[in-house]
Amino acid sequence: RPDISEPGSGAPVQLDTPLLLGGLGALGDLELHREIAATHGSTTLEDLATHFAGRLTILSMATRGDESIEQAVLRLQSEAVKAVTNGTECLLLDDTVAALGDGLWIDPLLLTAAIDRELRKANATPNLRRRVGIVVRSGSLRDLHDIALCVSLGANALLPYAIYAVALGIAPKGSRVQLEDEHILNILNRTMSTLTKGLQKVTSTIGCHELRGYGHSFSSIGLSKSVAAIFGTPNYFGSDGRGLTWTALLDDAEKRRAEVRGELRARLENPDRFFPKMWKKAESVAQGEMEWEEYTQEVETLEKKIPVSIRHLIGIQKAEEHKQIPPEKVDISVGNHDLPLLISAMSFGSQGELAYRTYAEAAKLLNIICMNGEGGELPDMMGKYKKWRGQQIASARFGVNIGFLNSADFLEIKIGQGAKPGEGGHLPGHKVTEQVAESRHTTPGVD
Repeated sequence: RPDISEPGSGAPVQLDTPLLLGGLGALGDLELHREIAATHGSTTLEDLATHFAGRLTILSMATRGDESIEQAVLRLQSEAVKAVTNGTECLLLDDTVAALGDGLWIDPLLLTAAIDRELRKANATPNLRRRVGIVVRSGSLRDLHDIALCVSLGANALLPYAIYAVALGIAPKGSRVQLEDEHILNILNRTMSTLTKGLQKVTSTIGCHELRGYGHSFSSIGLSKSVAAIFGTPNYFGSDGRGLTWTALLDDAEKRRAEVRGELRARLENPDRFFPKMWKKAESVAQGEMEWEEYTQEVETLEKKIPVSIRHLIGIQKAEEHKQIPPEKVDISVGNHDLPLLISAMSFGSQGELAYRTYAEAAKLLNIICMNGEGGELPDMMGKYKKWRGQQIASARFGVNIGFLNSADFLEIKIGQGAKPGEGGHLPGHKVTEQVAESRHTTPGVD
């Protein structure tokens, strides 16, 4: 992203998708990749390098000598700032050295975030981040989730060559037959299309207009504080000494290098699975063959041995007996409601009438709040549960009018669509009965 107002600056490259092609001879002929890239409004890594000739700097995502991962990240941040200050307009983060086993592997997401943040913080005008595009060429980008995170953490374009290799059938074990051009064309076209649509889906689902906005809509679990600081996103259940630390990253990188060099057999570790170890015991309890107390004890023992959920690592810290408060003196009410509980929003059109009415009545009896999902309200329920009712307003505004808004004490504005019972959360026409249409003020049988 060069500043095109500066004299001598090259024209920016605009892509319809952040996915690049080329960059690895084993993936097929370069001309074929150019043809595929043009179809999707993209380009090849080779043509991008030609465009930025003299203004491109390659940074290897690997350590040097006896560097630790943290030291390597700091060095690469410094090199990136220096390169952009000296006129670089395209930074290519490449994992070739690590893939050959000549240096320790650095996570592309970690390094992308680190360099992006360092360029933004640099004291320069115009801002260094505005002067340069970041391209990531990495085999560690394994799926759509990795790609979305990489873009949201700072990458302007990326080349996930391992995904292409697996799609073509030449990885992980390689192909015994020569790949035909037609096969490559078909597979890579479908792969590019699928990944691009996936990125668009990520953007629309989270309620963002641009993919980069996704960068502020996720968090991490279990990173040490110093590692989490690189990403700049919320982090939970992490500390300086526990979780994913710089030492843990170094150990992982050393193991990866040993596997690449053939010093260690490469294989996926089997994760600890909790429930397969317990379901037979649960069945024994149900059949009266095991006492509940015995089952509970075994569950607690297994939770300590192989914790697979956060709840297995945390518990209730009880106060000393003389400091405990009698339950009858504890007030858990919130405002005018008795319990800090809420029945989440679900529209009438997405559930049966019996459940819909039952939730509302239960909220009244418990003196809590029941949210009504977008989709209007049944006429006879309008205002009946005002104190215990919340109404949801979304972009479609189904069934929303002044009476609907005044029928509840709470209003909820829905920005992004989470669960998707239908495409984009819409209700298929065959489910829009006369009763549903009445609550929505729409036509029966129409989506």
